[in-house]
Amino acid sequence: MQSLLSNGGGVLVVATAQLVVGISLLGVFEGFKTHYFNSSLAATSLPSGAAEEIMATRAIFFHTPLDYLFWFSSLSSICALFGLAGIFTAQPTLVTVFFAYNLIQSVLSFNFFVDVVADQSIRLVGEAAGVTGYEKAAAALLFINFVLSLASGYFTTRAVSEIKQKQREVYQEMHSVHLDTLQFEPDV
Repeated sequence: MQSLLSNGGGVLVVATAQLVVGISLLGVFEGFKTHYFNSSLAATSLPSGAAEEIMATRAIFFHTPLDYLFWFSSLSSICALFGLAGIFTAQPTLVTVFFAYNLIQSVLSFNFFVDVVADQSIRLVGEAAGVTGYEKAAAALLFINFVLSLASGYFTTRAVSEIKQKQREVYQEMHSVHLDTLQFEPDV
C-alpha cells in the first residue's frame, strides 16, 4: 500500500507540475503575442495603412513565431488532467493515456525547446527586439516539461501495474466471498 501511494503520488506530482507548466506556457505565449503585436510593426516604417492591414492579417491568422505554444500548452494541460483523473479514480486507462501522451510529449517538448533556443538569435523583419525574455521563459518551461515527461514514464508504468494489482486483489476478495456464500449449507 505504501508503494502505491508513492508511485501514485509521483504521478500526481508530475501531472500537477505539467498542468502548472502548461498554464505558465500559455501565459508566456499571451505575453509574447501582446508584445509582438504591439511593437513588432512600427507604423512609421511602412506606407500609410499598411501597418494596420498587416496587423489585422496577423491578428486573424495568429502568425507569430511561438503560435504552436498555445496548442502545445493546451494539449499538455488536458493530458495532465487525464493523469490526475486516472490516479484519483484508479483508472489504469486514463493513466495509460497520460503515459502515452508523455512519450510523445518528451519528443515534442525537446524539439520545441531546441527550436525556441534557435529562434532567440533570429530576428524577423520588423520584429521587436524585446521578445527574447519571452523566448527564454518558453525555452525554460519546455525543458522543464521535457524532464517531467521523462519522470512520468517511471511513475506511470509503476502506478498502472499497482492499480491493476489492487483491482485483481479486490476482485479475488469479492469472488472468494461470493464462493463462500454459495458453499454455505444450512443445518436441517
